[in-house]
Amino acid sequence: MGRMLAIAVSLLFLSSCARREEALRVGDLSYDRQELSEILRPVAGDSQAVENRLQSFIAGRLILVDADARGITGDRIVTEQLWERSRERLQAAYISAKLGAIVIPEDSVTAFYDASGTMLQYTVMNVADSALADSLRTLVLAGEDMSGLVRRFSTLSVDVETGGLVGPRDSMRTSAADGMLLAGLSRGEVSPVARFDSGWRFLRLDSIYQAPMPRFEEARQGIYDFIWGHEAEIYKVGLEDSLRSAYSIRVPEGAVDLLVSHALTPSGEFSPYSPEEDSTIVCEWDGGHRTAGFVARNIIAIPSFLPRDATDSSWVDGYVRLLGLYDVMATRAVEMGLDTIPETAALVTQAREGVILEAWRSRVLLPRISPDEQQIVASYEAHRAALVIPERRRLRAIAAVDEAQVARLESLLSAGGDPLDSPDLFTPVRSLLEEGETVLTRPLAASDLPPEIASEVASLEPGEARACSLSGGSVLYMALEEVIPARQATLEEARESIAAALSDSTERVMLRGLVDSLRSAYPCRVDSEFVSRFWSPSQR
Repeated sequence: MGRMLAIAVSLLFLSSCARREEALRVGDLSYDRQELSEILRPVAGDSQAVENRLQSFIAGRLILVDADARGITGDRIVTEQLWERSRERLQAAYISAKLGAIVIPEDSVTAFYDASGTMLQYTVMNVADSALADSLRTLVLAGEDMSGLVRRFSTLSVDVETGGLVGPRDSMRTSAADGMLLAGLSRGEVSPVARFDSGWRFLRLDSIYQAPMPRFEEARQGIYDFIWGHEAEIYKVGLEDSLRSAYSIRVPEGAVDLLVSHALTPSGEFSPYSPEEDSTIVCEWDGGHRTAGFVARNIIAIPSFLPRDATDSSWVDGYVRLLGLYDVMATRAVEMGLDTIPETAALVTQAREGVILEAWRSRVLLPRISPDEQQIVASYEAHRAALVIPERRRLRAIAAVDEAQVARLESLLSAGGDPLDSPDLFTPVRSLLEEGETVLTRPLAASDLPPEIASEVASLEPGEARACSLSGGSVLYMALEEVIPARQATLEEARESIAAALSDSTERVMLRGLVDSLRSAYPCRVDSEFVSRFWSPSQR
């Protein structure tokens, strides 16, 4: 981790380097005219808005300077968070730069165009069982209606809806799986059965004909983009494999067992680590490493609705290695100088400053505005009627998290089965489950659910079930068990929200006072003449 933290610290102070034509200095932080112009230009012409924007920016810089003076930026946990936020942006920049270097030769585009125009129409059967696939192929060869069989047996909902009919589609744009099965077939012939990620598959070539092509100039960009997308996917997989090999990403023996032994729940709650355990290396590569505590804190920060199982050694091992790969990508981005590209540098700076500002708020501001018990009780008595526990819903739920599980879910539903009767075929939604349960959730408010499905869950009636798609391709299948009506909250149930509301009501006043005190503690110089150029013309 030492190399990563050194990079993190160096990134933090990029903005403190000397700049030409200094327009603003706050403590050790200095900003030139171009940088200050970018801050003020959006509100140029409105003198009051310019002044408000400037003072808000200065306030943020004062907090950053104070956080450094208090040692907050050097705190180990904060430094880890700084790296995580930087790593996300740098990793994206690295992948973008690598994929952006892919150039499709013009002769490849021309060759693709010249080979295009052969249109294929075919029918696809996809099932989860090889014996069933062989039986269905035999029926098709004997003259059975293949589309009817697809509607009855296919595991893919899109094929069920279309009867498995695909096309007409240009032969150059068929999937690799279908292209392999179509190779050498004549009209009316049926391919052998073959195994793919989606299941056991065979197809029948229904028609083949030549279609006129648009002029090359009109078709070129679409062809280029199609080839580029295909090559980018292949390149990305190869790039990741080469980085794993080149940097020797490895997980020491016993590392996964250590992480799993502290996992209290699949969602990522961990029992405390001893200092020695916290600093134990659980992933390393040539030039860096991650410790057990660093990985555990990363897992804790994973959004609650994303699938994970911190008690599963296989999942933990894969996730640790993935973090190592991401760290290597981010480190390579810095070594390549991608962090100095203005767009990337701005994203990294914004993300890192957000971490520091929040750490300062939690350590300096919030302790000064925490309400006492008397204030909490008084507020509860005054607002009791408005303090309500919202309606909650208890469901039975499973998740289909990959292509095979999604196909299995669709197959069960199309056959009239209930996926909740076969939870072992799918992935448990452990972050939502009642303790000790495999499919039954705890009572869930709308805010506990992924935003994209909250409204769908709210519309369910008791006993009703629904498959809800999540971003990334996963599917949650849920059946509503119970609706728990809204009710008035007790003092203990409302305590946290009351404390937050009382803190919010005083935070702005306290923050203003703290910032004013920081102005006297840290020198602040503004090029007023330069700033006045952004005022309204009448006030310049």
